Amino acid sequence: MKTLSLRRSLALAGLLAGARVFAATPPASLPVTPPVTPTPAAPPAAAAVPAQAGRIPASLALRQGLARGAAITGFIDLRDDQGQAVPLTDARALHMEIGPYPVGLTTVAPASAGNAGRATIFLVDVSRSVTEGQFAQIRAALKGWTERLGPADRMAIVTFGEAVTLALDFNHDVQSIMATIDRLRPADAHTRLHDALLRGLDLGQRQDAGLPDQRALVLLSDGLDDTAGGANPMEVLSALESAPLPVYAIGFDPGGRRTRREQGFRTLGGFARASGGEFIAATGDRLAEAYETVRRRLDEMLVLRGDCPACPGDGRVYPVQLSLQDGTRVITGNGHVRLLPGPPPQPAPATPPPGVWERATGWLPPSLRPHAGALLGVILALTGLGLILWRLRRRPAEHEVMPAAEPVAELPMTPSEPPSTRVAGTVAVEEDAGLRLRLSVVEGARPGQGWGVMLSDRINLGRSPDNDVVVGDDPEVSGRHCVLIRQGDRIFLEDLQSTNGAFINGVRIVARYRLEEGDLIGLGRTSLRLTQG
Repeated sequence: MKTLSLRRSLALAGLLAGARVFAATPPASLPVTPPVTPTPAAPPAAAAVPAQAGRIPASLALRQGLARGAAITGFIDLRDDQGQAVPLTDARALHMEIGPYPVGLTTVAPASAGNAGRATIFLVDVSRSVTEGQFAQIRAALKGWTERLGPADRMAIVTFGEAVTLALDFNHDVQSIMATIDRLRPADAHTRLHDALLRGLDLGQRQDAGLPDQRALVLLSDGLDDTAGGANPMEVLSALESAPLPVYAIGFDPGGRRTRREQGFRTLGGFARASGGEFIAATGDRLAEAYETVRRRLDEMLVLRGDCPACPGDGRVYPVQLSLQDGTRVITGNGHVRLLPGPPPQPAPATPPPGVWERATGWLPPSLRPHAGALLGVILALTGLGLILWRLRRRPAEHEVMPAAEPVAELPMTPSEPPSTRVAGTVAVEEDAGLRLRLSVVEGARPGQGWGVMLSDRINLGRSPDNDVVVGDDPEVSGRHCVLIRQGDRIFLEDLQSTNGAFINGVRIVARYRLEEGDLIGLGRTSLRLTQG
């Protein structure tokens, strides 16, 4: 994963060495810094289709990528030299590779065209570094955003000051959102910026039913974290690599020394670039305008769809290379995406076994089966008549003495079968008691401790005593943290929306993930090794 390490190094260098900062201007002229990417091989000329509407594309960037099995979805930004969006409707102009794996692109269209919606997470600084006047602009911007929510759109609000709080979970009810916005106040003395980013990135990985695929994190901050004991910038950069989500960072000037402002803006710019998002510097009276710029950027996104049959779905993050053929020019861009496994195959619906009547008539030709009842009646009538005639012929004369019947030996009684066995015909069949598993503590408060469990359907793991496996001595384990699920002979792990997430072999999972013998399950500070038998 040398590419990821290089991206982290570049982002960290941006945090420390400085970045060019642009003041917010009216939406039509806000600058966009094109990403610096290596140039991949150009697609074949036969597939080249120039961009439309007479605009010349100048920058191309992958803002967000989704990969579930072979299905690939990408949200891209294509702009000209003036920062204006360039439309594109033909996927043949684009070429995409995920690591060494080529992607067969099938469609490209405006992300807003399909009414699929967008999930936006707002991180709002509620420390006193934001003035009352600035906060009034923030409220107005959030309310304006709320008024334009589509039926499929969702919003979440996370506030950060001395604490990080989920003020509003994903919601689309306008009245509820407006009430939450009205309650926001800049009252805290300190700012937990890094912890807030980690919380926002965690929210962005949620897989709730009905949450749109397109996600974005919108951050308002001066870029400074002045609390002790919280997360550091490297932890945020690491999370951005393992859970890709575009961060649109709006930097405001809190006043004071110029060096302090530049330091904060460098930090925000580094986070935005590492995530595939953008940084916008806003003056004190243009915060609402900056929010509007972010909304317009998201509305102008293009969505790509394609297939990658060779992609392994191993849960790792891979670099993405994009190129656009525009006449004789090739525009390049990059990003990164986690290759998640596809949904588990659904078992075929079980065919009910044939009934007694179907089994009894199965030997008949199909043309005679509808008349099986009549045929059976004729057969029974003839059989009954034959029995009557036979009995008449075998009736003894009145003087004939019938021999006495011999006594029948009493059969020994068979002891009852054990409850775990049932008899089918003459063959004893064992009931399925489940898969015998062992979970052993490799890292944690009690190394060597283990649990032997029988997995028949599902087993819950967590800190609460009502779980099947109780990890009670790790405060970072949620009450109901994750669950082991059996499907036939396969075992899956699913995170139950825990606070700190569930990991397999050090990689955080965001969907149901199949386990193998010897895998390490991480929850909190505890690692459990899974073995069978």
